Amino acid sequence: MTTKNKKIISFTFVGIFIVVLTLGIGLHMNIVKLPYTVVGMNAQYDANYGDDRVLVGGSNNVFVGKVIKQSGVASRVSAPETQFLVEVIDNIKGKLQGTVIVSQFGGYKNGVLYIMSGETGDSLHSGDNANYFLQPGLTYLLSTRGPSPENFYVLNSYPTAYKVISTDKTLSSEQLLELSKNDIRVKALLLAYPNEILLEADIARLGTPNSFVSLSGEEQEKIKAEVEQIKAQNGIMSN
Repeated sequence: MTTKNKKIISFTFVGIFIVVLTLGIGLHMNIVKLPYTVVGMNAQYDANYGDDRVLVGGSNNVFVGKVIKQSGVASRVSAPETQFLVEVIDNIKGKLQGTVIVSQFGGYKNGVLYIMSGETGDSLHSGDNANYFLQPGLTYLLSTRGPSPENFYVLNSYPTAYKVISTDKTLSSEQLLELSKNDIRVKALLLAYPNEILLEADIARLGTPNSFVSLSGEEQEKIKAEVEQIKAQNGIMSN
């Protein structure tokens, strides 16, 4: 075999290796999508998250965040989770800052796309599989639990646990914060916060971080003042 032929074979092998490696990474990160089967996962909730007091009480952090990019995948249970890097814009419950990893139930695994099924309401479930997952550049209200031992926050899949705040990718953090402060759903969860209903399982294992009762007197008064302002603006009678 000539030196020239050896070089051609060598370059061909390297090229194939790079393509296979790129495809593997793309599939692992859900960037490359081969033909797949869609499987709907039926959620079984441990509480009545349709009650905003329970939803807030069962969440460790409720916040508004802008999705920066997909950051990875996880398989903590039988179905995968898809993870996103999110910039924190506004806190309703909790004190998150900077960027965090949010993990959303569903994803690609062994040629199957797992998504939550049977959801209704103003949520990410548009019926279009391509739009099921959090979308980079969009800003959302997110109700989450965590952080997990791996330091990510798990998004509650209940339909009212999250919503799109803005699809405008060009807005600044200050503009998004203004939208958050005036969003009716954000206001509803803030109103529920002082009256949140904690989950019995969380109370039993002392797992209620950021609960309203755990806040300092000064922090409670600040939130109560925001609540009273919302009530005054919307003609809601105080208790």
